[in-house]
Amino acid sequence: MCLQQEAIPPHLHLQSLNPHIHLGEQLKIPTQAQPWPRGAQPRLAGVSSFGFGGTNAHVIVAEAPVVARTTMQDSSGEGQFLARRSHHLLLLSAKTAPALVDLAQRYRDWLVAHPGVDLGDLCFSANLGRTAFEYRWSAIAQSPAHLQAQLEAAIQDPAELRQTPAAQRHPAVTFLFTGQGSQAPGMGQQLYAQEPVFRAALDSCAAILKPQLQQDLIELLYGSASAELNQTLYTQPALFALEYALAQLWRSWGVEPAVVLGHSVGEYVAACVAGVFSLEDGLKLIAARAKLMQSLPEGGGMVVVFAALDRFEQHLQALGGEVAIAPTMPQN
Repeated sequence: MCLQQEAIPPHLHLQSLNPHIHLGEQLKIPTQAQPWPRGAQPRLAGVSSFGFGGTNAHVIVAEAPVVARTTMQDSSGEGQFLARRSHHLLLLSAKTAPALVDLAQRYRDWLVAHPGVDLGDLCFSANLGRTAFEYRWSAIAQSPAHLQAQLEAAIQDPAELRQTPAAQRHPAVTFLFTGQGSQAPGMGQQLYAQEPVFRAALDSCAAILKPQLQQDLIELLYGSASAELNQTLYTQPALFALEYALAQLWRSWGVEPAVVLGHSVGEYVAACVAGVFSLEDGLKLIAARAKLMQSLPEGGGMVVVFAALDRFEQHLQALGGEVAIAPTMPQN
């Protein structure tokens, strides 16, 4: 509290100093509040405890460093955007339903008294600083006022503050990675701006791919080179990197897959996440695959038809062999 309030409180009971004690110039017992402002050097304090049984403990505490609200410049250099989330998730839990209602009321009351609180800081502390119990409630809010309104609604209708069934506590999770065709310029840009884990994973992929692509991945996704993203040479490595970064983000939140599946490019990502090969090997492989596919003749097409084979073959005869049916996978 002294560090937070930037003040040292006066001693409660000192009337006069023992004449046999000489503090000198370096020591002082405050008899009135002393300002203790933050400065260039971190403030330090010693806290002593003298136990009745003879145990003495001394702890040195220091102020936490100031965390600056950083901004990021986009890849084109044309503007800046805050590395802050637009929405925040609040998780509350308690051992009983009445206790959960009481907790929601206390959060509501605190928001009423502190309307200017940083919503991200509040949710971070509540989500990571409290133990998860059986009775749970969550809300996604854009502002303290938005969260306060949702708390009010939950308090008025306690049915929302429900118990999590035991069968739903640890569901098996599957990660499914998609293939080519799902790419889009700017995909994942908000996550890149707001989520350090996602950004670090994507930057790692970009560094590995730079010699393979002769192009910066971040520029392909979010910068002036995004028009080239639909070229197979760049599409497949970009999708691999994006999907890998998404998987790392989910895992950083504690969501671990029991099964990984993938289609086309996604098969390579799934294999990498499953540990079949390293990230570096996976990116080199997908970059080589994309380069080979890029070298094939252009102008082809593909269509999926839901019909019996013999019925469809009748229509193919009139096309003189210009259209072929892809062979099916052998059945084990």
